[in-house]
Amino acid sequence: TPSSSPSSSPSSISSEPSPKPSTVPSTTPSSSPSSSPNPTNTPNTLSLETSFNPSEILQGNVGSIIYKVTTHQAENIGHMSITSTLDEILQITNIASSDGWDCSASNDQFIDCSASSLPEKSTLITVHFSALSFESTYPISCDNKGGSDFFIKFENGSFLRGCSNGGPVYLDGTDITEFVSTKRNSVTLNGISLDLTCEDRFPDGWSELDGYGPKQGDEGMKIHFFQINRFNQRGFIKSCGNTISSFTVDNTVTLSADSNSLSSSDTLKVNPDSEIKFTESDFFIRGKTASIKTNFLNNDSASKTISGLWVCFDGSLGLLNNVNLKCRDWDMINLWTGVFINNCEELSAKSGWTGGTEPTIYANSGCEIEFLFDLKKRDPSNVILDFKNSFSLDVEGVIYDVPCNWESEDFTQEN
Repeated sequence: TPSSSPSSSPSSISSEPSPKPSTVPSTTPSSSPSSSPNPTNTPNTLSLETSFNPSEILQGNVGSIIYKVTTHQAENIGHMSITSTLDEILQITNIASSDGWDCSASNDQFIDCSASSLPEKSTLITVHFSALSFESTYPISCDNKGGSDFFIKFENGSFLRGCSNGGPVYLDGTDITEFVSTKRNSVTLNGISLDLTCEDRFPDGWSELDGYGPKQGDEGMKIHFFQINRFNQRGFIKSCGNTISSFTVDNTVTLSADSNSLSSSDTLKVNPDSEIKFTESDFFIRGKTASIKTNFLNNDSASKTISGLWVCFDGSLGLLNNVNLKCRDWDMINLWTGVFINNCEELSAKSGWTGGTEPTIYANSGCEIEFLFDLKKRDPSNVILDFKNSFSLDVEGVIYDVPCNWESEDFTQEN
């Protein structure tokens, strides 16, 4: 976002149905629309510039695209409008505008701004967005029907999204439900079935399962990004997804003023994230057992191993006696069993991993680590005051520190 934010004009969201095609849109590559260089201008009257901020982004991060309009000889300029459509993978969160611009955005990402008059200076329209933010524990497309929400970006630039259990299904914003086959665990587009169970991780953009695609040779259908959120009739089951390879997203904006029409464009690069990402720790009490659970995701296309585990606990939860790990298919393995009261210690060095082998975090896979404490053995005299509760994982030489926060009253109430 820019260093100085203009005064905000909230965006209004409206929904307009998309017309149904007579045939399913092709997923073969198509040429990009032509646009004039960035910036463009009409001498002595108007100039238009477009820029993404930042110019590169990771899945889940936020950014903006800025339209800068500069007016010269403002008395000669009448009504002006700016229009653009932002790619669906960049979900609009807000539009901020200054100096007379009135802006709105529709559900299909169409941006429409207008102004009757502008001062003789540069004015800004800033469209804020969140990139590839489709992970959700609530149905986005499925309307609680127990299907899988899916969001897939192909190499040719097409974006497929919808619900596996009867649709709806959209390709580049167009409803193609009647032209595709949807089952509980798959969607079939142009004869190619895509697995939606989270078993297929699409390494290098291609399916690794027999009977599913895309496979090498399916022109234009190599997968750059996917996100799948699975549900049943009772609610959320699990999510999986990844940005597999870098790709670019273009945006072109048009400025119209009387008989003048200008266009400007810029390109955003979306990069894969190979880091291990942790969520915040959750704290639970059941009877006389306290537990801390933290989920994390290996975004890399290669599996990784955990070579070390350090814990720092203040003793307020009693004795730590078990550390468990759940990864692929959520099968639980016991990492460590023992007795730990307080202070900081490397558990793997103390007694070794259970089973003697380094645990694996599979490629493009999520895991949950769980610490179990015996509250019955809690002794207030053992508690270290002003102590930071945390744990650290050594994943192939990279240390990840994860804070574990709770309030003192959290473990005085049993549930």
